[in-house]
Amino acid sequence: MLKHLQKIGLSEKEARIYLANLELGPSKIPDIARKSKIKRTTVYVVVDSLIQKGLMSYYQSKNTKKFIAEEPQKLNFILKERQSALRQIMPQLQALAKNLEEPRPEVRFYEGREGCFSILEQTLEKPHSEIMYIGSVKDIYKIISREYDYEYYIPARLKKDIKFKALVFFDKDALLLKKTAKENLRETRFLPDGYFFPSSMFIFQDKIALISSIKELIGVVTRSPDLAKMEEQKFKLLWSLGVQ
Repeated sequence: MLKHLQKIGLSEKEARIYLANLELGPSKIPDIARKSKIKRTTVYVVVDSLIQKGLMSYYQSKNTKKFIAEEPQKLNFILKERQSALRQIMPQLQALAKNLEEPRPEVRFYEGREGCFSILEQTLEKPHSEIMYIGSVKDIYKIISREYDYEYYIPARLKKDIKFKALVFFDKDALLLKKTAKENLRETRFLPDGYFFPSSMFIFQDKIALISSIKELIGVVTRSPDLAKMEEQKFKLLWSLGVQ
């Protein structure tokens, strides 16, 4: 009975005191304390709570105050009142819950080559989309290999009709990307001379992925529509300055 009373909203002490008083009948606080095995000082506080909930009442008998547990049917009435209250505010609760449908920003970390491959798989999740890449082709191939790109990644991307924009440092691998751009749904431009970094960035869907050099071999994926939009605009600015 204790467990079931707790399920309908009573605390353990409230349930114990209510049951004790229900069994004893009209009783004084010391009697309820002994029966429920709860300290007298605590019983005073809990009894007041039960009175507020309409589950106990009291009357004065000579110089003594006696407390009475309400009929069990009152519990059913209280439960119905709570259900009615919940029904009344349900539309407002559902309106507030719409905020949960909005995508929440999140950051995930990946380690090693397997982690980098996992990031690349994510870039292929949405068909008919576009991937923006900035970095060093030579250095990303040190991690994922040229074979992986040409034998798996590019065919998988083409199958899903995912376009690819590459803003890269000039080297022989980057030059090959440029030469094979049209048949691979890819546009390639070169970053200006005098700048270099060994890491890579992918901007796709509502995510930004950073893959460090072979020396660190870690990846970070941030999912945030706002941040992805900002990086996309920065990419477009650099794209307009890139060498065709």
